[in-house]
Amino acid sequence: VFAPIAPGLAARFGPKIVLPSGIGIAAIGMFIMYFFGHPLSYSTMALALILVGA
Repeated sequence: VFAPIAPGLAARFGPKIVLPSGIGIAAIGMFIMYFFGHPLSYSTMALALILVGA
């Protein structure tokens, strides 16, 4: 249903929402990793990299 709409939405909202949210999640993941050394932070970093598109 959303297949024709998705590319347009991605082109319009991608740079404004996806990239900053990915960078924000990466910052949170780095914060957790730096201060706590928690294993959960690695999955957070993976999610952030996927969102940023690396």
